[in-house]
Amino acid sequence: MSDQVETTSDKIKDKIDSIDAFWDPKYAGKVSIWDDKTALYMGARRAGHENVYKLSKEELAAATGKLVDMKPNVRKYWATAGELVDLFVKGEVWIANTWGGYQSSLILEQGIPVVEVIPAEGAGAYADAWNLVKGSPNQDCAYKYINFAISPEGQCGVYKVTGYSLSNEVSAKACMTAAEFKGSHQDDPAYFEKLNVWENLGPNLEPYTNAWNAVKAAQ
Repeated sequence: MSDQVETTSDKIKDKIDSIDAFWDPKYAGKVSIWDDKTALYMGARRAGHENVYKLSKEELAAATGKLVDMKPNVRKYWATAGELVDLFVKGEVWIANTWGGYQSSLILEQGIPVVEVIPAEGAGAYADAWNLVKGSPNQDCAYKYINFAISPEGQCGVYKVTGYSLSNEVSAKACMTAAEFKGSHQDDPAYFEKLNVWENLGPNLEPYTNAWNAVKAAQ
């Protein structure tokens, strides 16, 4: 997931349950969002648009404008998970959008109290997947890899490195504590109903990319 809101609970005492906080002047210079065109989804939700993957020209312009309006609050657009973790650890950032679970686990390891929430406007979500092209050579090898990927060893390896939720519930129980299992929402279908799964942008890829570049270039 990329649109979850992550905040430092020792710096922000207010309950944050909306993306409106990213535009709140009291967090000027303490905001960070992912340096990616998907930031436009947040801008679109701020503008009141729900179908963030198929914005019209006018809707995309509105989303772009919302992100430009946010710029006085932005300390930095983060490019990597490590960069965002560093910004939180150094106290340069108090609020950010994040890949659900991953950065927060790394920040917590550094002793920085952070919390993640799904904002009222909703959050995007994605799932990594393996695909085998029809007619590919060495298919036996590919299937061995896929079987490894869903095995306890493979699934637990993913969790320990990324903090992601896992697709194989049985494998997940092999390496997660009860608290981790619950925290990863492995047994909480209602949680996933709150998420908006990413869609292929298709012909919108170029205009979205151009719009995000325009946000970063804006003064």
